[in-house]
Amino acid sequence: MMWPKTLFSLFLFSLFSFLPIMVWAVKLPSSAPAASSGSELSELNLGIERSLYMDIFLFTGYVEFSHPNMNEAVTGAYTGVGGTIGVKLWGGLFGGTTVDYRYMGQTTTVDNNHLNLSSTRFVPFAPTLGYKYDRYLVKLDYQFAGSLDIKKSLTDGSELKFNHPEGIRLMFIFDKWFGIAPVGLYYESVRFKEQSLSQTGVSQLGRTFDTWQFGGLINVLF
Repeated sequence: MMWPKTLFSLFLFSLFSFLPIMVWAVKLPSSAPAASSGSELSELNLGIERSLYMDIFLFTGYVEFSHPNMNEAVTGAYTGVGGTIGVKLWGGLFGGTTVDYRYMGQTTTVDNNHLNLSSTRFVPFAPTLGYKYDRYLVKLDYQFAGSLDIKKSLTDGSELKFNHPEGIRLMFIFDKWFGIAPVGLYYESVRFKEQSLSQTGVSQLGRTFDTWQFGGLINVLF
């Protein structure tokens, strides 16, 4: 079985191998009579449109946090915004990267058995593969960056973060909402291997801090 880092390296190699093809496909305007400049600019715009993939999306859903040291799982609601940019590789297949920012509002009651894990997370990049067919779109991203920042301090005043994430998110966009924007569903499962306390520093977790979420999204294609 190939390690995630090996798969990621192969993904980057494949992605950048296709960049020369993309550049070759886009015809840059050359020195030509002024009368033809308009058509050349149209060809350039058409080439870029055919070579690039871009979207933005809003998502919200149910989330669950768990760890063996916690008596019960903590649940909440996630809300966030993100976007994907990439290059079209072949047919409806495309590859690129996804970025997003999300906020988790805890719905589990905070008591002696449940910490307040209301948190935020910024994912600066996540390698993404997708496939678009007609009005249907599937995207899969691999997450290995972006800490989970707990908003409330612990009882001793320490600030808590979970680092070194590893996981995937699958999105399926299947229709248009009132003919305006595609809507869909997503599932995400990410585990964190490190914790960071402001007073003691970073430490490895013997057992991972696990999160998963499921919800809906609105996706706008460009």
